[in-house]
This record gives sequence, C-alpha cells and structure tokens, in this order.
Amino acid sequence: MTDEYSRRRLLVTTGGVGSIGVLSISAGCLDGFESETPAESGSNGTTDDANGTRSLETEIGASVDVSALARWVPSSLTSDETTGDDEFVFHYADLDALRAHDAEFSPDVRESTAFSLDDFGVSAADQFAGAELDAALSFGTGSGNDNVAIAGSFDRDGVQTEPTWSVDEFAVYEGEDGAVAVSTEWLLASRAAGVGVDAILDAGRNDAVRRVATDADFETVLDRLETTAIAVGRVGDGGESDPAAYSHAVSVSGETSTVSFVAVPGDGTDPAALADQFERSSLADEFETLSVEALHSVAVAETTVPTAEIELPSLSSWGGERVEQEAQAGVTIDVDSVDRRVTTIVTSLGNADRVEIIDGAGRSDAIAAVGESVTFAYDEGDETTVRTIVVAGETETVVASRSVAF
Repeated sequence: MTDEYSRRRLLVTTGGVGSIGVLSISAGCLDGFESETPAESGSNGTTDDANGTRSLETEIGASVDVSALARWVPSSLTSDETTGDDEFVFHYADLDALRAHDAEFSPDVRESTAFSLDDFGVSAADQFAGAELDAALSFGTGSGNDNVAIAGSFDRDGVQTEPTWSVDEFAVYEGEDGAVAVSTEWLLASRAAGVGVDAILDAGRNDAVRRVATDADFETVLDRLETTAIAVGRVGDGGESDPAAYSHAVSVSGETSTVSFVAVPGDGTDPAALADQFERSSLADEFETLSVEALHSVAVAETTVPTAEIELPSLSSWGGERVEQEAQAGVTIDVDSVDRRVTTIVTSLGNADRVEIIDGAGRSDAIAAVGESVTFAYDEGDETTVRTIVVAGETETVVASRSVAF
C-alpha cells in the first residue's frame, strides 16, 4: 500500500516533532458528561439541560461552512510547547467544494487539498478513513494545528474497537498519539499535543467556553469567510502595524476564483491604516486588479484570478512580507505488510534542507536528496507510527505520518 503526501497539507501541518506526546483523558474530566445515552433532541435539533447548555446534536444543514465548524473551538488553548506561542491559528477547507472544482485546480493545489483522516496522525481516526468528509477545520496555537473538527458521514457499526467512553451521541476512542470523538455526523480529533477532545466537546455543548463567543476578533474574521472554500487565519494581540486577526481565503466559482485578505485592527488602530498597508504591500504588485477597502471593523483586500492559478492560502502574506515559511517537501510512504517494512521516499525537496524520518520505537534517519529512500524493518507484532519531518533552516514541519501494525 502506498500513500502520497504533498509538499504542503492545508489541514494537517504541525510545528515539529516536539508537538508529539502522550494524551490521557478520562470521563471524569468532563463536568456533566457522564451519561452514555444520547440526549433526546428537540424540534430544533438541540436540547437544553438544567444548566442552560446545549446538547451535542448537529445544528447543520446541507452546507457546512466555517461558522458551523467553529462551534467546536474552545476559548482556551494550550500554548505551543515548542515556541511558547499562544497565537491562535486555524485552517478551513470546504471539502465538498474542493471536490466539485477538482478538475480546475493546478496539480499542486489538487494534491495539497486531498485531505484524508490518515494524514492527521491520530491512529484512532484511521478506522474511519473510508468516511465521506464534507468540511474540516483544524486549529491550534503557534505553528501547530493539533486539533480538527470534521463534518461528514461516519459509521461506527463497522468499527471493531470498543470506545474508551461515550457522551451523548459521541463515542470517544483514545490512543497514545491522541483521541477522537465520533458521532454519525462529526469527527473531532486532537493530537497528543492538542487541547483534548473533552475540551472540544465541551465547546460544542456550551457557548460560554466557545472561542467564537468569547473572542470578538475571531468572530469578525469568521464573518468574512462564509462563502470560502479554503482559508487560513490567525488571531493574536495585534499592534500598531500588525492586525489582531488576519485571514487569507479563496472562494471558488468555476474557472475564476476570488482571493481575499482580511485584517482586523487591534485596539486603537484604524482599519484605514491596515488598508493602507495592503495598498503599499507586494500584494498590490502581485495582483493587478487588487481592490482594497477599509470597513467599519476590518480592512479587506480582494481580487479575482483564474482558478487554475490559485495557490494555497498562507499566513505569510500579511503586509506583503514573506515571514518564516513552512518547510515543504514531497514524500511517499510505502508499507509492505508481508515483509514488515516501511519505506519513505523523497519525491521533491521544495525549500527543505532534508527530510527526517522517525518512529515511535526510536528509529530515525534523514534524506537530503530527491529519489533517496529510508526503510525501517519491523518484527511481527510491532505497532508504531512513522513520521516524516521536513527541515528548512530552523523550521520543521510534519508532512506525513502513518500508523502501522504487523
């Protein structure tokens, strides 16, 4: 079995090997989540309990936009362990829209947006790899998107593993590399370095601990992303020259697409000042038809480009400056179940100096040239996760991970 991974995945990037750890969740951590019986929903698809909190019944229609997914983002997230950065970042993809326009994308964008649950690196999610996925929002702090909420259709009947615990309509499966909570319409996952599925479930049930209800800058950015197919964003403290929140998004409509940049000013900053930065940035040189506008609460820059020419949104585009870029490379992971071997091949290096390959058993190696490969051999009964980390200078990015059992 061979799995292709792109140079840059929209939803599954993480800051480096330091973000991989061990997660321990118990049902006792959840206040009010003891029941193992799904709650009875009302006519509007939600239920209020004695504390005024909602049940976890799905509140989505035929279309799942970023706001529906944002209900799962907790107001508080753990700082990035590798950098100490507490800046909130998110990646959103309307997977239905991307599939509908797949033929119009360039090969690089088509490959980079082909998200699957195997890519996320939480082994408990692999048992749902065949599910139909509609939309996804990954989020975290600093450089790591260690949590994800996915809307789709999920069937637990064919799963052989018993859940660790259950709450309302969700079954929770825990593992050393993270945990997932699964209902028929949602899959919520958190890597070991993430906030934990208990916090994600709590946010979906109680808007008092939901980020969109407690962070006005995040809410403002989301309001501008209702029709987008791909988006990335960050929310921080801001300053005189930096926005408190920022997003870069693409809306796809046939052969043409709209690229938009939204900057939310920090306290005491006029949106017109951020609009002026857009006009003086390299974005104005890159896009001949860039339209810039200062609104009441945001500055917006927008343009239309051929769909075949769009690139993945990037947080490095603010102000036209190229800040530290994500390390990029292409790799192929081949699993030979008969000979119990896992081979990693580098197909492109992008901006990378090398690609490091590690597993949970302590094996490690590195590749510095296209076409070279590394093979790890295993014994019968071995179980581990193989990860590839792309290194570019001081930047490290996990571009692929594969859980194996022989």
